[in-house]
Amino acid sequence: MIFVDTSVLVDYLRGQGHCGGRDAGQPGHQQRPLRHPVPLCQEILQGARDEREWRLLRGNLSTQRLALPADQAALHWEAARIFFDCRRRGLTVRSSIDCLIAAQA
Repeated sequence: MIFVDTSVLVDYLRGQGHCGGRDAGQPGHQQRPLRHPVPLCQEILQGARDEREWRLLRGNLSTQRLALPADQAALHWEAARIFFDCRRRGLTVRSSIDCLIAAQA
C-alpha cells in the first residue's frame, strides 16, 4: 500500500506533479494500491481558500480510497509517542497530524 503525503497531493491538485510520486512509473506500482490516511483529508480541507474550493475538495476526497486504522485509540497513542520521542530528542514536529500519518504508516 502507498500512502500519499499531503504535499504530494497538493502538488497534484495544483497540476504540478502526479499523485504517485516518482514511484508511479516503477514496475509493480499497480499492485500497490494508493490510499489516503484520514488525517491527510483534514490537512487538505484546512487549506481550502473558500467555500467553493472546500466543497470541491471534499467531493473529490469522498471518492478516494481511505486508509482507516483498525484501532483509533492505538493510532493516537502511537502518534503521541512519536511526537514525545521527537521532542525529547530536540526535534520539532511541524504538526501532530504529521505524527498521526507516520503512526498509521
